[in-house]
Amino acid sequence: MTIRVLIADDEPLARDLLAQWVRRDPRLRLVGQAVDGEETLDMLERFQPQLLFLDIQMPGLDGVETLRRVRARGLKPYVVFVTAWDQHAVKAYDLEAGDYLVKPVRKERFAAAVARCQHALAERECFEATRQQQSPLLVREGDRLTPLAPGAIIWVEAASQYARVHTANTGHLVSRPLADVSSELPESQFLRVHRSALVNIDHIRHLHNRRGAVALEMSNGARVPVARSRRKQVLERLQHCPGPTHD
Repeated sequence: MTIRVLIADDEPLARDLLAQWVRRDPRLRLVGQAVDGEETLDMLERFQPQLLFLDIQMPGLDGVETLRRVRARGLKPYVVFVTAWDQHAVKAYDLEAGDYLVKPVRKERFAAAVARCQHALAERECFEATRQQQSPLLVREGDRLTPLAPGAIIWVEAASQYARVHTANTGHLVSRPLADVSSELPESQFLRVHRSALVNIDHIRHLHNRRGAVALEMSNGARVPVARSRRKQVLERLQHCPGPTHD
């Protein structure tokens, strides 16, 4: 995966050096450069970088206070502190920074920090995917809540302000909109094919493509149309999924 990078440093030469190395690394994509803590917080919200090179000594909010505010906002970039002083490393790790670089930054240390970031992000992605796949969707039936394993859900359709969850044998009306249900299901397994429909990729049995009209035949026999605006995305996604046959 390509890692989105934000550099925060008030020293132009230090920023330029890091930016040069980021642009030369095919694993990385530079999304912004900030010169102080306030600008860093703004760019984090706007660009959602996965890797933040954060200078400790900046005007106004220093790097340590900036990182405290980053964590308080629930933002979770992998943070590499950049500092002129080794002793700041203790503070870096106290605030859950992944690594630190001492100025002048050496190229081999930069490469090692990126490799650590790449490994940490891969572990986080794997953990999140596993956690989502193991979390059941709770649906109310009368006075009780019934857990549905994501793998048992074939597709979900919008029903006014509610959503109807289809399994092999029945449908469950959920008192939440489709967007909320979608956020509770793993992205790796479910695909939004229409503003009113979400499908489980594992349950797609056939893709019908007739005169530009695309529909997905599901394992329970349902035929779910694919919106014209989502057609390209759906077809590209299904190219990498074994199982569905095509017209």
